[in-house]
Amino acid sequence: MFNFISWAKRPAVLRFASDFLYSGLKVPGLSGAFNLFYQRLSPVHQRLMHAAFAKLFRTRLAIAHLPPWRGAFLGHDFVIPLRQSELWLDWDTALSLTGHDVEVKTTYANLLTSHRPQVFFDVGANYGTHSLLLSLAGLRTVSFEPNPKCHDYYWHLMQHHRCLPTLVKKGVGAAADTLTLRYDPRETWNGQLSASSSGVSASSDVQETPQILTELTTEVTVEVVALDEYIAETGLVPDLMKIDTEGFELPVFQGARQLLSRRHTLIVFESLQGNPEQKKVRQTVFSLLVSHDYGVFALPFLASAEPQALSAFDFVESADTNFIAVPQL
Repeated sequence: MFNFISWAKRPAVLRFASDFLYSGLKVPGLSGAFNLFYQRLSPVHQRLMHAAFAKLFRTRLAIAHLPPWRGAFLGHDFVIPLRQSELWLDWDTALSLTGHDVEVKTTYANLLTSHRPQVFFDVGANYGTHSLLLSLAGLRTVSFEPNPKCHDYYWHLMQHHRCLPTLVKKGVGAAADTLTLRYDPRETWNGQLSASSSGVSASSDVQETPQILTELTTEVTVEVVALDEYIAETGLVPDLMKIDTEGFELPVFQGARQLLSRRHTLIVFESLQGNPEQKKVRQTVFSLLVSHDYGVFALPFLASAEPQALSAFDFVESADTNFIAVPQL
């Protein structure tokens, strides 16, 4: 049988499709038509479109006067202005809001319908796309993001939608500390925290070329806070939390033992997979969660379907990267 998805993923096909879309977006009215077409796709097909076209303006000149991108999440509208000066990021954000991590967004939708959480902690908020969606849905949102390159755009998104979450400009770890954050300034989602410095230039020294992806690596010193300490200081306790820290999830959990002992919070988290070191991290994360009476489940998660919790082996060996930890009563 002809495998359309496999065929569509071929580099030559993707280049042709990207060039075709890029040319089409220059034609008045076709950008809006593509926007409407995208919104009518299923989550699975939006994910495919996002994978193919989110980076469209990373190596191409920006197109002027594109209309704002419009979409909705659980009936709440969002609008992303497509500015010529920041089109590489605005376009990526527009497609990412519903087309990236679709199993996570589907889980949010299921939980908002069945559990009605009130307070959302976004650990590793990056530019704030998850924070925006949950804020629009009415949750009190606290976003933890140490990368200074993300903060202006984060507030651009929030203020444009008149959302007022709390932005904590710190990383999250096992205890209060000062660590080094290293990242590519055009791929800030991939920042990694570590205790050592390699002497790479600080962010203030980085010079970017608009619309062109560079291979620069930036290093900054950031403050880190433990979730238990933050909760003790503020009195805010999340009933829904997302952790996306590019391999730093274990220290986040280690600094949240008191929160875990409450068995109150649903935790959507990323866990990288592949090499032996990452498998060891998964095993430790699993043991920590189970010791606090949490089960780990695959996504998308729907409580009413009575899903089966993953075993330690299934979690460690899973090819997925996103999961949910749920208190077991």
